[in-house]
Amino acid sequence: MVRLLGPNLQVPAGLTLDDRLLRQMAPQQFGLFVLGSLGAIALLLTVLGTYVLAETMAVMRTRELGIRAALGATSMSLKFSFSAKACCLWDWGLAPGCCSPISEQTSSAHFSSELSLWIQPR
Repeated sequence: MVRLLGPNLQVPAGLTLDDRLLRQMAPQQFGLFVLGSLGAIALLLTVLGTYVLAETMAVMRTRELGIRAALGATSMSLKFSFSAKACCLWDWGLAPGCCSPISEQTSSAHFSSELSLWIQPR
């Protein structure tokens, strides 16, 4: 059709709908990649910190566990006393981490409901 209008006219390279969609979504995909990478780094640091905490607790309580074992404590009671203390500390770290997204979701829902009062749909 373009050739009929003029033989010297150039036909622009057409983009498919998929190509246009990929170009349009590129910033969001990059942001998602960065956010996912930061989340993976945070998870790695959390696991590493938990390991270091448990190891430090084991080193600090070696003498106590040795005395308890010498006094006749079973290996099961020694494992329970150590793991109970570690789980207690782990729960104190986990609770704020779990409650923070819940409170954020609640506050963002409250904000969006207040915002909808000011912005009327057309």
